[in-house]
Formats: sequence, C-alpha cells, structure tokens
Amino acid sequence: MAAQGPTQAESRYALITWDRNDSSATGYEVLRDGNVIASLKIEQDAWDDTCYLDMKVTPGVHEYAVRALRGTTPGKRSASYRISILQDADFGSIFEVDSFGGSEDSDRIEAAIEAAQTAGGGVVQFAPRTYTLSRPIVVAGNRIVLRGAGMDDTFLQPSYPGASGDDACASTERIVYFNTKLSDLGNLLAAPIQQGERVVNVTDSSALAVGNILYFSEVQPEQTPADFQNAGIIQDPGTGKDQRYPNESNEIVAIDGLQLTFKYPFSHDFSMNTPLQRFERGLDNRIESLTIQGRSENEQTWYDGLNLKGVNGHAADVRVRWTNRRLVQVQGHGTRLVGFHGPYGGPRGGESGICRYKIHVYRATNALIVGSTMGMPNDDRNLSFITIQQSTRGMVRNSIFLKNQTYGVNEHGKGSRHLLVENNYFSVGTPNRAGVLLGNESWGFSGPMIIRNNTFEDNDRDIHITQNSYEVRMLDNISRRNGRQFLRASGWAGPDTEPEYYGSMRMTIARNKIYEGKSGLSLGGQGGIYPFGGVRDLAIFENVFQVDSDAIVLNGDSNQTKRFQVWDNTGSSSYKRPDWVSGDYWASNADGASYGSRNDQPWMSEQFAWEAFDRY
Repeated sequence: MAAQGPTQAESRYALITWDRNDSSATGYEVLRDGNVIASLKIEQDAWDDTCYLDMKVTPGVHEYAVRALRGTTPGKRSASYRISILQDADFGSIFEVDSFGGSEDSDRIEAAIEAAQTAGGGVVQFAPRTYTLSRPIVVAGNRIVLRGAGMDDTFLQPSYPGASGDDACASTERIVYFNTKLSDLGNLLAAPIQQGERVVNVTDSSALAVGNILYFSEVQPEQTPADFQNAGIIQDPGTGKDQRYPNESNEIVAIDGLQLTFKYPFSHDFSMNTPLQRFERGLDNRIESLTIQGRSENEQTWYDGLNLKGVNGHAADVRVRWTNRRLVQVQGHGTRLVGFHGPYGGPRGGESGICRYKIHVYRATNALIVGSTMGMPNDDRNLSFITIQQSTRGMVRNSIFLKNQTYGVNEHGKGSRHLLVENNYFSVGTPNRAGVLLGNESWGFSGPMIIRNNTFEDNDRDIHITQNSYEVRMLDNISRRNGRQFLRASGWAGPDTEPEYYGSMRMTIARNKIYEGKSGLSLGGQGGIYPFGGVRDLAIFENVFQVDSDAIVLNGDSNQTKRFQVWDNTGSSSYKRPDWVSGDYWASNADGASYGSRNDQPWMSEQFAWEAFDRY
C-alpha cells in the first residue's frame, strides 16, 4: 500500500509499504507507474526493509508495485496499489492564519477555518511560531487542511486548562477536533448481510450514489460477558461469531437497480434491522507538519490532543505530546496517521482507565497507522500506545514502539476484526509488558488478526493473548531477549461455545525466529473469564527457538489439547505436550518425535480477503 505525507510541495512524499509474504526474498524493487524507482536489500531484520519513502513523487494518480528479489533475480510483480497524490489546488486557496484579524490567536484561526469552509475547502496555513489557544480548534467542513511549517516550528498549545477532578479521566477537553456528520437513511436492507459478502440488496436505492460511504451498526451497549449471555448476545471465539459490537463502514462502488456492490467484503453479519447512515460532513480533511501539545511537559490536567473523525481524515508529520489523556482519537472511515510522533503523553499519562489509550482507534474502519514513532527509549511514562476497539480492517505498519508500562498495540477484547500488525519494531520493556496484547480477561475476545514481520526486543512477552482470540496468524517475526515468552495464550470455555471448540484458537505460528529469550510458546492453561486448560486447532511450523527453557508448551491433557499440527521447528528441543490423539500431527521437530498426518486448514491462510480490494 501507499500513503501520502504532507501535501505541500517542499515536504510532499509517498510512503510505500508491503507485506513480507515471501520469506526467501533477499531484497525488493519498488515500481512507480511501471518503472523501477528503488532497489532495496534486506539487512539483518526485515521489518524496516519493507518500506520506501518516495520523495520525488508528483501530484496526480500513480500506481505502485513491488517485486521480490532473490539475489539479482526478480520475482513476480505484486498487484498495483493506486493512489492520488494531492496538492494545494485539490483543496482550494491558501488562507494564512496571521493575515486574519482578531485580538488573539483563536480568533484568527477560527476566521481562517471559516473562510476555507465557506470556499468549499482550502489550506489553513500556520506560521512557524507557537499559537496560544483560548479554546479548542474545531473543523466541521470538508476538504480543509490545517498545515504548519514543520513539527519543530509550529506549535498549537492551549492556555485553558484540561479536565480535572475525580472524573477527569472519563471527561475530556480537546485541543484540535475534526467533527463529522452522518445522515440517517433508515432500514434499507432487503436481506441480511453475511460476513464476506460485497453485494447487498436494498429496498430503495434512489438516495444513494456510487462513492457514498455508508455506516452499518448493530452495536450493543458495553456489558460484562455474563450480561451479554443473559441478553442472548453471542460471543463465541470457537466459531468467530460475535454479536456484541458489529459496526463498519463501506464504500459503494456500483449500483444496479436495488443491488449495491461495496468495495470490501463485510467483516460482520448484519440483520435487516440494521439502520444505515451516510457520511455527509468531515470528508477529506487533513492536518500536517505541526505539533499539538499541552501547556507544558509538567501538565497535570487532561486533554485529547487530536480528534480525527469522518472520512479519509489524514494526519501527516504531526507530533502530539503532554496531553495526559489521549494523544489521538481515530473514528470513522479511512483515517491515516502517517509519520506521526507521540513521544511523551505527560506526567499523568500512565494512570489507569481510558486515559492510558494514547492512540485510541474506536469504531473505525480502514484506519492506517504507518511510519510512526511512539514513546522514547528511556522514558516509560505512557500506557497502551495504540488501543483498538470495535474496529474493522485496520492496519499498523512500519512503526516504532518504545518504552511504556503496558503494551504497544492492544485490541481490548472489544470484537475488532481483520487487523494487520506488520513490519513494526517493539521494545516496550519489562516486567509485565507486551508488544501486542489481544483479548481481555474481563471482556472477551477479538480477531482475526495477522501479526507479521515485526521485530520484538527486550519485552516481557512479545505477544500476549489473554483470552482465546480467533484466527490469529503470527508469521515471520523476530524476537530477541524476551523476559518470559514470545507468545502466551489462554483458552476459552464460554457458554456460547460448543465443548468441542473449547480452546479452539485456529492459530498459525510460522517462520518466527526467537533468539536469546527465556522461552518460546506457552499455549493453553488457566486464565481469563472462561478459563480452559487446553488449546485446540493450532499450526506451528518452521520456527527457530533459541531459548533458555521450553520452546513449545501445549498445556492441558489429551482430552483438552488436540488437533495441533507441529512440524519443522528447529533449535531448542524442550517441548511439553499431552499424549497424541487422532487428528494431531508432529514431525521433523528438534525432539525427533513423529506422529500422525498433516491436514492443512482454511484458517491457515496468510492473507485477508479484503487486502486484495485495495489493489488493481
């Protein structure tokens, strides 16, 4: 995929990233419009060799592709990713903030934004100085760009205090807020939508048009798993069925009478009672090349630094700091954070509750965080750099996660689906910290998810699944010096799951390299709200375990732990597993043992179907 940085000519770039689905590649060629523009060699770790910064791209529509190399021999070219590189003229005129009158900075900023909104769009240009805000900046129009002179030159800083008091963490005071508006279309579905479908039948299409972004939601109020059970709301990681928080947005790409074709396969099921909404305002807004910050690095009150809501919201080369509460909230469709910096959330940024979520991706579809840096090497006063909840088709790529007190990327057991965490670097520290956390011991599960080609260093656990997440694939990652495990995962025996699928994870763990660590995998065992001692439906193959203690531990007895396929794992030979039963497969591992026959499963696929619909 490709994402644009700032729109200004002097700082314009496109960041191209790709998944490493050919582990034998020694390098890559990057092509723009059919021509090779770069040749990259894979060095020691591949996480940072899967991206390219195209600083010479010009405005207009371009197609990028990547071709793997083995030595000097090129492999098959990837499908193309098409992107429109935008410039000032695509938004409108430039409105210099300091050219507007007013007794204070907030007056001038609001006047410039209002002028751009009245014109139907435009660039609101900030000078290289600090702007002192007496109230939040609010953008309520479409095609508005807030642009500074650079992260180290333009600063947006409130003079007003943030929220305080006993409920400060649950309340908010904003600094920059991009708002959105949706119109209600009513119940238009003529038939239920099944997961994986793109074609939808409606009762009336007269008010719809190609290009509309529609929002579908049957979200239930947040409750405990026991309350969901009493209400008949199903959450079942054994089959992946989850009725708690189904919501997503999708783009209409064709209309044929009463039949709509959407760009992406749906990730959720929706009943005919689902109300439809259309995004009307908050379209194609941007913020770039500046810093948003609290009043000082010792700020004691609570702010939300940047709220990005709407469609195709875009933050490029933006830094947010000293807010204590969230640095960024992402909500809507197609939001991009490109080259984002979140170094330090503030002296109270490590306190509990929702305050800990530094980037909060909430009810968002097709969100992308790429080329970003979170935290600092020697300061851990942050919690949960990225928390994803009730979101769909999200991607975190080619980003760096440094010291904090909990997790780098966290899906909080709130039913997010089809997430990609690829090509990142995680070094969040120890003890009781993890690069990636999935599920929640109090709330439930999430998934599917792909965790691919990341480098994990000096974490307590690299990946922690606290409650039976569904169809997680861990592929081609590198781990060094874990304090406890590369992966810890707990089973599930909830009331909506058939006993045969207790502990069924449908998990793929392939081609990972774990070096100098305490241990490799610990799967199953007691933990979570519906604990199950075993684990089922696993594929573990071609991993390298150079660890101090156990390489693979499959907890539970042979009645609990079964249908596991384990082959071609090398390095440490300390394995713990129950007795084999029919359906298990074990071969060519470091212990030399052998049993059963291999039986590949559909859930072992290493791609999501939706990824293909961003390519041509």
